[in-house]
Amino acid sequence: MTKDNLLESPYFKKWYPRWIENAALNYPNITERENDGGCSVGNIKKVAATPAIVLGSGASLETARDCLKDWQGGLFAGPTNALIAKMYGREPDYICAYDALAGRSEILRSKWFTRSELITHPNVEPRVLSQWHRKAWLFRRTFDGHPYFDYILPLMFPMLEVGFRHRGNTSNNAIIAARYLGYSPIFMLGVDLGWKDPAKTRADYWSYDKSGKLIAVKAAAESDLDFEIVEDVNGARYPRHERDFKAHLLSMWVNGPLELYDCSDGRVTEFPKVDIRDVIRMKGRGFTFDRYGTAVRVLDSLENLGALRAGQDDTENVNDGDERKESNKDSAQRRKDSVSR
Repeated sequence: MTKDNLLESPYFKKWYPRWIENAALNYPNITERENDGGCSVGNIKKVAATPAIVLGSGASLETARDCLKDWQGGLFAGPTNALIAKMYGREPDYICAYDALAGRSEILRSKWFTRSELITHPNVEPRVLSQWHRKAWLFRRTFDGHPYFDYILPLMFPMLEVGFRHRGNTSNNAIIAARYLGYSPIFMLGVDLGWKDPAKTRADYWSYDKSGKLIAVKAAAESDLDFEIVEDVNGARYPRHERDFKAHLLSMWVNGPLELYDCSDGRVTEFPKVDIRDVIRMKGRGFTFDRYGTAVRVLDSLENLGALRAGQDDTENVNDGDERKESNKDSAQRRKDSVSR
């Protein structure tokens, strides 16, 4: 991306100042964590051929309400569905918190969990880190051709030798983390990237009110959303601003094919479909992955989306000699909050 294109992009114009500020505010916290035993995601002990489930927040997540508690493999969640997994009886092994949004800090507290560890990056909302008193692992977020991400972040955080390319939404980026840690096969659940029932746009969830009481929250109906809604070819509906998430997911697979199955019910139709109840009953084993058929479907969909983005790895390690590069409180209050853990 050229300098002119960067300055013209509404996305980067909106978020670049926040990312830069967040990294500066998170610097003391990250340095403290590094001095207190290390915090680089590169230090997590890798697993070998261990199945994992990656959760989205789509309505299909509810199909695991009665069985997720029996899952013995890895479990990756995001801030908006980590409590759902806990209420289903299985805390996530890793909660992937990637957003710079201030609101994310309101739905994630370490005191709500007893086994989960955090995976995040320096550009996250500072209160996410300051309110997380359990183990946190960090990576560098990377974008192609951005001097800040290519040079400044590695200089600020030399201990974070691993970089993950940004891939749109939390579930996509959680898949990158799971793959990096050695998990395979990977099963997506609740990664609907949309909805088929206008009355239910996501899974019902839980939250804590201001008094600390856990409350159930019903999913919003489509009519409650203030977004432009479009319909996919298979009848799934989604906000137009999320149109790139599927392209990111498919191009991730092209760039580094993995054994990826879909237990969701939404816009993703390219990967082998399996029932989450069978996955849990069979401990994630015994499924046959049709790599050729998957490749054909993925490439066809990418061509139709006009979004073929092959040839770029999603993981970068600055120590391996590889040169491939991978709302709101006022600033004073956010700075104050960021340094208190």
